[in-house]
Amino acid sequence: MKKRFGLPLLLALLLVLAACGTDTTTEPDTSEETPEEQLDEVEEGNGSENDGADGEAATPNAEESLTFTQDGEEVTVAASVQTSPELPYEMMVAQGYSLISEEPNKDVVFFEQDDSIFMRLEWFGTDNVDMDMILNSTEAQVAVVAEDVSTSEATLGELNASVYTSESDVQKATAYVMEDLGLKAVIYTPTEVDHTAAFKAMLDTVEEVK
Repeated sequence: MKKRFGLPLLLALLLVLAACGTDTTTEPDTSEETPEEQLDEVEEGNGSENDGADGEAATPNAEESLTFTQDGEEVTVAASVQTSPELPYEMMVAQGYSLISEEPNKDVVFFEQDDSIFMRLEWFGTDNVDMDMILNSTEAQVAVVAEDVSTSEATLGELNASVYTSESDVQKATAYVMEDLGLKAVIYTPTEVDHTAAFKAMLDTVEEVK
């Protein structure tokens, strides 16, 4: 006796066979970027967006830096040329320091994190100047820090300078008198945290503005 299948059962079997012939497996997407590639794209994107902003916040280039020796190691810091607000000179001022006008014929460059670390600049000019009085008063000024004052000569850029130095247990004072420029600079810095080399590097770049 033959078995007969009803129409609903035949339709169900056809649907099952059709489903078996279809590959429903999804292959993994191997084109997904790695975190490193994503970071590279972010950096490249940022670089292209910032290309037009260089004029607003320019990064100091090789010519806008100062190099000096600190504690036996060579140090390079960003710097920019700044002109005195009142006096006829300009010089490179290192990042982290500010140049301001203090009083007539005097400026100050101070360390922004501690303004007790500073360099006072005084313009005395080159006309009818009593250099003996300038040098004697400079030595007396430095002697306030310590009575024992040492004297020497130095070259700042292309300028010759008379140098006066005194040092106590807590403070150090160094004065540079540049007769040819008519400028005196006196540096005050803690003995244990000596900023003299940084200030001198700035003085090496000083030029008269006419």
